[in-house]
Amino acid sequence: MYKSTKDIVMTRISRGGRGRILFLQDMDGVAEHESVKKAFQRLTKEGVLVRLTQGIYWYPKYDDELGLGMLMPSRDDIVRAIARRDKIRVAPNAPFAQNALGLSTQVPANTVYYTDGPGRRIKVGQGKGVLFLHTSDMSRFAFRSDVMQLIVTALTDYGEKSVTDAHLETIRPFLAHVTEKQFAHDVKLAPIWLQEKLKAL
Repeated sequence: MYKSTKDIVMTRISRGGRGRILFLQDMDGVAEHESVKKAFQRLTKEGVLVRLTQGIYWYPKYDDELGLGMLMPSRDDIVRAIARRDKIRVAPNAPFAQNALGLSTQVPANTVYYTDGPGRRIKVGQGKGVLFLHTSDMSRFAFRSDVMQLIVTALTDYGEKSVTDAHLETIRPFLAHVTEKQFAHDVKLAPIWLQEKLKAL
């Protein structure tokens, strides 16, 4: 039985499950690039896929229990997916880390990540985007825990004299998601003054 490119693409997408961020490159070997691109466009028009930005799509996931509807991926989810695709490493900047940990209520209009790949900007949503800044500071990518990466980035930016007990209590619950091995490795990447505060927690 003949199957169109769209049918084959849909079969592959379904196998990966809902909530997956997709790229045209995920369908390498299915058909020529233009045919795959048209298949994605048709599936988007039919409401099967959501186009996040140029060349990046999403197979929507829904909340059936609480009735929250479509659960859109965060910009961080999109960035991590891009990093996997392009085989680059990324690390969030301080304002993003502080907001993610609840240390700041200010939501950056543009999310900034440091990367060992090329610098560029990707538009995501209305007037929002992700800025990749190339850096040669490889220590930013040495963390084994994404949570510890956020914590060290956020608190280091405040500085020793500005980190308060309230800041430390706010990040305390996040440490529950860090294993002992991850903590033992990642805490060494923090400044000495911050190492002592984190170990005390």
